[in-house]
Amino acid sequence: MAEAEAAAQLGRHLRQAVSANATSSGQTSIKAARELVSLLSRETPTASRVHALAQILEDEEQRYEDLCGDNSSSHRTGYPVGRILSLVQDEDDLLEKLGHNHLLDRAKGPALHAACLRLMRAILSVTGFQYPLTEDAVVDKLRLWALGPDDEADDDAAVGTVLAAANDAKGAADAAVAAAKAAEGTPTHSLALAAALRAKVEALRVKTYATACLAVALEAEDVASAMVRRGVMARVMAPLREQLCELKPVEGAQLCAEAEAVSTSTDRNEVEAAATAAGEMLDSDEDKATALVAQLCARGPSDAGVLADRLTEARLRAVAALGEFIECFGAALSASSM
Repeated sequence: MAEAEAAAQLGRHLRQAVSANATSSGQTSIKAARELVSLLSRETPTASRVHALAQILEDEEQRYEDLCGDNSSSHRTGYPVGRILSLVQDEDDLLEKLGHNHLLDRAKGPALHAACLRLMRAILSVTGFQYPLTEDAVVDKLRLWALGPDDEADDDAAVGTVLAAANDAKGAADAAVAAAKAAEGTPTHSLALAAALRAKVEALRVKTYATACLAVALEAEDVASAMVRRGVMARVMAPLREQLCELKPVEGAQLCAEAEAVSTSTDRNEVEAAATAAGEMLDSDEDKATALVAQLCARGPSDAGVLADRLTEARLRAVAALGEFIECFGAALSASSM
């Protein structure tokens, strides 16, 4: 008995020491997140700022998992990621604005939609099912972004506007590719090719993070039940079957490689190295946080290289969420044997 108590006390001390060290080393991230939350709440949100906040959350969540070794643990409150999540969730109307209003507003465009979806994925993958996933309109749009239309249920006029909005990112990518093809042999061809690559990556971002958010929504029984009746299991399984059983290339892998090659160009590396050096010369945490915000916003989203992996991860999480529904077995087996 005494040995068990001593072991428990030692475990507590170790957790406290790790937590204190992690919190201390994450002060810059916390202050940078506070600055971004304030900017996003007071001013019109920009895609670069939303991506920057998502990046900080992702980095701190990964740091937490590396330290604790279990991403299902509920002890995040003592770590920077827990502090940052509280900052985001406690800010009045921020989730309403970014997770609901902007996602349902077609005028915001694919770039901001992708950024908001990335932030929602960073939050919801940790917290689980919560607002804005409690809103049917949001879940419906996530489904359309992630899986495309249901031929039978989505052919009526009632969903026409939502369906068209969900296709905006893909439509923009298709238009950019057509423009690049039309510019062949002209001085603007290289610029058109770069624009087409950016548009295709943005469309992949929208699909990837919408799928990740939808996977979390499917962990709620009422949402999953409704989606099962729509036959989503087969549409989730089909690309996984092609990837895992037929050994076809992972969806988006080639695009990610092209985008990563562009983002690691010499000029970009020089800009990031200069920004990092400037940040290291600053004395206070506040100055370092401001430098971090400026660096992340200037750099833009740096997730292009991992989008294909995150899309696969999201699909697997969706399958796991639907696995307890007996109606899904037939669809899964059917998709796997095609």
